[in-house]
Amino acid sequence: MECWRLVGSRKKAVGTLDISVGGEVSNTVGVLGTFNNANGTVTVDGAGSTWTNTAAVLVGDDGAGTLNVSNGGAVSSDSGTIGFGTSSTGDTTVDGTGSAWTNTNSLVVGDDGDGTLNITNGGAVSANDVTIARFASSTGTLNIGAASGDTAVGAGTLTTTTGIAFGDGDGTLVFNHTDSGYDYNTFLASSGSGTHQVLHEAGETVFGGDWSAFNGTTTVSGGTLEVNGLLNGAINVDGLLNGAINVDGGILGGSGTLGNLTMNSGSVLAPGNSIGTLNVASTTFNAGSTYEVELDDGGFVAGTNNDLLNASGTVTINGGTVHVTPETGTDDGSTYVAPGTYTIITAGSVTGTLDSVTDDYVFLDFTDSYDATNVYLTSEQVAFFSDIAETPNQMAIAPVLEDLGSGNAVYDALIGLAGSDDDARAAFDSLTGEIHASAQTALLEDSRFPREATQDRLRVARGGVGARSGTQIEDRISESFAMWGQGFGSWSQWNSDGNAAEMDRTIGGFLMGGDALVWDNARFGVLGGYSRSNFSVDDRMSSGTADTYTLGAYGGGEWNAFTLTGGVAHSWHRLDTSRSVAFSGFSDSLSASYDARTLQAWGEAAYSFETGAARFEPFANLAYVNLSTDGFTETGGAAALTAASNTVDATFTTLGLRAETDVHLGSTDATLRGMVGWRHAFGGGPTSQMAFASGGNAFTIAGVPLAQNSLVLDAGFDVELTDSATLGFAYGGQFGSGVQDHSASLNLNVRF
Repeated sequence: MECWRLVGSRKKAVGTLDISVGGEVSNTVGVLGTFNNANGTVTVDGAGSTWTNTAAVLVGDDGAGTLNVSNGGAVSSDSGTIGFGTSSTGDTTVDGTGSAWTNTNSLVVGDDGDGTLNITNGGAVSANDVTIARFASSTGTLNIGAASGDTAVGAGTLTTTTGIAFGDGDGTLVFNHTDSGYDYNTFLASSGSGTHQVLHEAGETVFGGDWSAFNGTTTVSGGTLEVNGLLNGAINVDGLLNGAINVDGGILGGSGTLGNLTMNSGSVLAPGNSIGTLNVASTTFNAGSTYEVELDDGGFVAGTNNDLLNASGTVTINGGTVHVTPETGTDDGSTYVAPGTYTIITAGSVTGTLDSVTDDYVFLDFTDSYDATNVYLTSEQVAFFSDIAETPNQMAIAPVLEDLGSGNAVYDALIGLAGSDDDARAAFDSLTGEIHASAQTALLEDSRFPREATQDRLRVARGGVGARSGTQIEDRISESFAMWGQGFGSWSQWNSDGNAAEMDRTIGGFLMGGDALVWDNARFGVLGGYSRSNFSVDDRMSSGTADTYTLGAYGGGEWNAFTLTGGVAHSWHRLDTSRSVAFSGFSDSLSASYDARTLQAWGEAAYSFETGAARFEPFANLAYVNLSTDGFTETGGAAALTAASNTVDATFTTLGLRAETDVHLGSTDATLRGMVGWRHAFGGGPTSQMAFASGGNAFTIAGVPLAQNSLVLDAGFDVELTDSATLGFAYGGQFGSGVQDHSASLNLNVRF
């Protein structure tokens, strides 16, 4: 027979071939499950029952294929593939003494598809070479005994000439059997880039092969693995390993029991699965090897708070390095204490010394010491927090953190901090609560909106130069009294000054008021409004909102070309903040809600004149702003801060020029306007005096500063669409050193 295809002629076909009671079938190529969704099964059962293929056997071509060889049945082929195509699944079981599948050349378990080979209860499979999970899209599993997680059964045997190679897919070799003294001497290598693992779950397996080219993970979770060969890759031992174990360039970890262990150059010993104890008969550390010890901050109990190597015999140290690192993600900031002593090796006897001790800690160093049966590490604080601090905010909080002392959760997390000096500085910054100071900068800057709105309102009322008449809604109640309303919004960014981090702010709100002509040349009124701002300091993982309510009064007079205007306003702010403190070994989420108030007064003098078709108005503006912030206490955890009430003030002066001109666009009239000015702010910038809610000294933190000098711009136009409709556009901008603010509005006003 040329080719045996178990699919019929249609997709989704099901084909079955049973060879039993000494039956014999021979052909060139055997294909099980040719098409996608097809399913083909061959069973060869019983002594004398044979299926002979002079070429290849494909168990799962593009569909699903199953090959069962049992009770002395035999299959032969030139080569075999289980799970050939990308959509294929192949499953082969060779079970029972005398049952065999013989391949003259190659055997692939998972080519482009999913392949599984089970060799159980004395079954035998042979090939010149075996590949598991050949291509990246494949998965391949070879079970010696039962599948992972199933009840163990007797092992079968796999015989190869050149060994087993893992490919670019996900490959697994499972030992889950009931045999004793099962010899496994097969060469194993990682020849591809996939995920490769060996699982030992049950049985006693004696390994005598060469796995130095295998870079996957070996996990022993049950049974006994006696290693008499050469291991590479990461080896996680959770069971019992006897025999001599030589680790060359690999990682040996786990909490099991080993025989005689030799750590050669390039190898790493890391007891436990995280922190734990690894038991051995004897151990030799050679030059170039590394013993990696994890610590937590819970105390000094070996095997509980730090890794431990426990040897019943001799530990011989011919050099090597101990590397000390925190247990990732478990430090709770409880009792890191320096100095402190950790037992990292205990043995029947210890000879020799290590070459060096290295660590991942910022503020601690470690020294090694020895006695006849133990090796110790002793911690020592080698830097003070203030030694690491660089910026004013860091230098303000560092001594306060130092004074918190051992037993404080924040201090203990910092003293055990893993990483570099920059990591420590980042931790200081995250603890400062900087957003509370920077929020004050935003509130001071945003005090300008009532000032600008009322000044603009008075220019609109008198027809002054540069008035944004198209962006205000006016309802003239009588000849002398009018109501008005105006929306506003802007987005700002304060760059980092090298101390405080960058802050972004957006704001939107509405102001409305009413005013009356008191004398022929003077108008006075009142205003009220609401706004909501959102601010964030991303580099400090902090954000907040401010809801603001404003009441005020304003007025102004005009004497020929000279005008004098001013006003006062009181604003009430409700602030809500949230921030995260996170660094190695510590995390906290904190929030606060508190009130603040802004009281301000302002005045402006201006003089207008005309030149041809243009009108100009130079002006001088002065504003004083006082911000009072209530005290507050954050909630959330050990890094929570408390702050006393605080008052800060700022004075702003602006010198500038407004201009406007009328243009005619056919039958449509428009007004173009603009303003340019120089604003100067007196006062360096807000600060907040805070302390940790759990206790300790107070410290002062600066926020992003006010821009000392800024270019102020305003530009826009108003177009009279009809006698009762006006389209207005306005842009406003402020540009200072490290600060920029932008606003834009487009309004259509229709009068009825």
